[in-house]
Amino acid sequence: MKLVRLLLFLLSIAAAGSLSAQDVHNSLFNMSPLTLNPANTGAFFGTARVGGIYRGQWYSVSSNRGYETPSFYIDAPIIRGFRDQDWVGVGAVIVNDVAGTLNLRTNSSAIGASYHYGLDKKGDNVLTLGIQAGRVQRSFNQDRALLGDEYDPVTGAFTLQTDD
Repeated sequence: MKLVRLLLFLLSIAAAGSLSAQDVHNSLFNMSPLTLNPANTGAFFGTARVGGIYRGQWYSVSSNRGYETPSFYIDAPIIRGFRDQDWVGVGAVIVNDVAGTLNLRTNSSAIGASYHYGLDKKGDNVLTLGIQAGRVQRSFNQDRALLGDEYDPVTGAFTLQTDD
C-alpha cells in the first residue's frame, strides 16, 4: 500500500508541473540514452558508461551548412539504494547543435540522477524515477538573415534597403 501511495504522489507531482522534451536533430536517438530519458541514467550493470553520437547532414559544395550535432554523455550507478536490489545513478550530457544557413546554435548541458527501485529480489525488474536539470543557450548568425522587406518582387532578388 505504501508503494501505491508513493506512486500516486509522484504521478500527481509530475502532472502538476510543466514537462517538455525535444530531440535535437538526432536520427539514432537511442544511442544517446541520457538525452532520450533521464531515467536511463545509471540503468546498466557496470562501472561507468561513456559515449557520444555525431550527426552531420546536408553538406554541400557551397557555403551553406546543414545540420551538425555532436553529443557526449557519461553516467554511472554510484551507490546502492535503501535495499540491496535498488541503486542510484548519476550522469551528465552535453549537446551542441548547429542547423541551417543562419547557423542556429543550441548548446545544452545537463546533469541527472535516477533511483532504480527493484521490484523483485534479483533486481531484474525495475521501476525508475529520473530527474535532469541543466541549461540551454541559443544563438544565430544575424548577418546571414534575409528578411521579408529585403525581397524585390520585380527582380526576384533580395536587396538591402538603405536610408540614403
